[in-house]
Amino acid sequence: LRSDVCSSDLAYIRDLIRRDQAIKADIEAVRAALIEGEESGEPRPFDSNQFKQEMVAKYAGKSR
Repeated sequence: LRSDVCSSDLAYIRDLIRRDQAIKADIEAVRAALIEGEESGEPRPFDSNQFKQEMVAKYAGKSR
């Protein structure tokens, strides 16, 4: 490295690299989820009211 590059410049560059890696990891996670969804079979109808009732029953009495 050149001697005129200060440590704050290097820290900034490292931060940019970490952010880029995090974005790429997020994109890969979304891709993997999409592939998993596509391979999971035929879509089924979704009943939001039934889902809510199931979640209430499942988590009734559990505190945060």
